[in-house]
Amino acid sequence: MFPLVLKGQTDVSFKPLLTHLDNGEKLKKNLKAGLLAELNEMSGDTLTLLRNGYERSIASIYKAIEKEKFVWSDTLRLLVERVLYKLLASNGIRPLVPIVLIANTPEANAICLPSGAIIITIGLLGRITTEEQLAFVLAHELQHHHLNHVRHRMYVQQKTKSAKKLQSTVKEVLNGGEPLEEIAALKELFYESAEFSRKKELEADAGAIKLMESVQYNPQGAIEVLNLLELGLCSDSLSNDKLFEPLNTPKFPFQKAWISRNFEPEERFNPFFFLSKDSLKSHPETVLRQKEIGQLLQRANGATSIDSVTRIARFQIVKSAYDEQYLDVALYQALNLAYLYGMSDYLIEYIGKTLVLTAELKQSPFTNSYFYKSTYGFCNSLQQTSNLLRTVDPQEIGEILFHFMNQSKIFDPENELHYLLIWQACNLTPRVTTGDKIRTKYLQKFPNGQYKKRMES
Repeated sequence: MFPLVLKGQTDVSFKPLLTHLDNGEKLKKNLKAGLLAELNEMSGDTLTLLRNGYERSIASIYKAIEKEKFVWSDTLRLLVERVLYKLLASNGIRPLVPIVLIANTPEANAICLPSGAIIITIGLLGRITTEEQLAFVLAHELQHHHLNHVRHRMYVQQKTKSAKKLQSTVKEVLNGGEPLEEIAALKELFYESAEFSRKKELEADAGAIKLMESVQYNPQGAIEVLNLLELGLCSDSLSNDKLFEPLNTPKFPFQKAWISRNFEPEERFNPFFFLSKDSLKSHPETVLRQKEIGQLLQRANGATSIDSVTRIARFQIVKSAYDEQYLDVALYQALNLAYLYGMSDYLIEYIGKTLVLTAELKQSPFTNSYFYKSTYGFCNSLQQTSNLLRTVDPQEIGEILFHFMNQSKIFDPENELHYLLIWQACNLTPRVTTGDKIRTKYLQKFPNGQYKKRMES
């Protein structure tokens, strides 16, 4: 195995990113300063209505920091802040405390908080390959703040109490009630809110293009990043024989039946299903946004590649998906990266841990809750990975893992975790004797090893 070398983690294999836990107090202080600066711009009815909502939103971020939901990477942070400061420096947009939080989730998203802080996910950073694409994402969120979109949305929510009202109405409908007047009122409110949101998204897009052009960024990056978001969690760049090649071994060949089963696509519950079949989406369709942006494009400068930096985020997606127990996404991402950049100890670890956890969860009636919450929009190769984990039984998983680990190019006799993984594989298959030998060898080689208690139990 060859070590994976990334910019920012020179000469070492990729290691999971740290979290904000150690420096969380400093971050909280900065967020509080941003909140106070925002509230100081308000007065009267606006301040009265929004103060509690703003404070609750910041409190929820505090809890997320304490739960280690945000990662810390000097390499990624410096990249994002450099682009953000560049956008801020030469534009007359109103001041904000330039705080960027990197959320440890495979979801591709970015949002602007009421305080002006920006959250960008590791899933989105892992899909971005040029500085121009990142600039559009940040400029779009800056415009939401600058144009008071966030403030206005919260004001409307507080004024109408729509969230609480909607919740009670959904409960009545699900219980068999038919509050027709309530439904009609909510339908009108929802359409109005959705149309407002569509308009504001397009306004933020247009403002973002102007910000980009003012600092010589090629606005074509806007089209590119929207295409990336449209692809969702993956693209079909790999055929299944290449993607699953690491799991295909001579003594236990990979079976196409594992990935060919047709599971019905799962979609999130839509709380607006009872309103109307023609309910509007809160964001404009990607095609519409691209069309509007296309009419604004003027420059055609070359794009600045940041692929070597954002590759760090690509690898972090594996851990973030595993931590959120989106096991199909974690396995797909790990296999995809193994093909693109070569196998590494980090990828071996998460391929092995994902298979073991899947086997353990197969003993639970709630197994499906540990896959990604919606397979709607999956590309073919990710759908096949999801099919694989849903189809194989625990013993088959054990066989796949055992033969995967039992390869000279995979198993590292100096890596404690490799002994644990192959021992766990033995426990899933009728390999009691082999498992005992592996455990004995581990305890002899690592008498004070970190997995000693687990393997002695």
